[in-house]
Amino acid sequence: MNPTNSEATPRHAPSEKQSGDQPAGKDSQSMLHEVSVSSASPVPSPQSKSTAFDRWLMRTMLKQAGNPEIEVMLWDRSVISTSPAPPRARAVIHNRSTLYKMLIDPSLYFGDGYSQGLIEVEGGLVAFHEAIDHGTHEVDTKHFYRDGVRSSLAWLKRNTIDAARSNIHHHYDIGNDFYRLWLDEQLAYTCAYFADPEMSLEEAQIAKMDHVCRKVGLKAGDTVVEAGCGWGALALHMAKYYGVKVRAFNISREQLAYARDRAQREGLT
Repeated sequence: MNPTNSEATPRHAPSEKQSGDQPAGKDSQSMLHEVSVSSASPVPSPQSKSTAFDRWLMRTMLKQAGNPEIEVMLWDRSVISTSPAPPRARAVIHNRSTLYKMLIDPSLYFGDGYSQGLIEVEGGLVAFHEAIDHGTHEVDTKHFYRDGVRSSLAWLKRNTIDAARSNIHHHYDIGNDFYRLWLDEQLAYTCAYFADPEMSLEEAQIAKMDHVCRKVGLKAGDTVVEAGCGWGALALHMAKYYGVKVRAFNISREQLAYARDRAQREGLT
């Protein structure tokens, strides 16, 4: 195995109230700057009231997501819901800029807002995401991404080769010690395969790699090219246990150095 560079989510009654109405119930490149985050941040200082456009925008996003069984409370306590069913959870958006960022990339900026305390979820994060997933699977949302506004925004944040390289360094070249805090011993950064619910994370990651190798029918002597090898867990597993030759590529300097060092230590170079 020879890893190389890339040359080489409480129920609430559904409602849509204007500013001032009282809603029913209460009430996580260069470097990574924070690694410990919490959604329990102090509520930001009061802002201007939401506008008709703000509320229309939020309704539109909910409709495009399939009218999920959630409601959204804006920074002035206006509550928006487009589902005919009782909400399963509520998202509280604390400022206008967070709302507008979600227009650009909902999944990315929801996560950013939640980790920074700019978005709170009442009723459970799992219930919230289940409602969103159910809604988006019920409708075809592709046309929303094809409209002029989204197309223009997508162009502005288009990914170039240089941008991709910068994103990789921003995400991964922050020190392997950070990833050792929460990944398994081999630093396998992928969904694990728990064939048995009693499995440890390490066992489930090995099961995942074996599952993949069996599905593709690896045979001794095969040559495998892995694009984006991470810390080399799968490449080393294939070479060590399936007798294949692996040519692995990566942009991350720290991941690449780790994979090469491990391959040398295990006699797989």
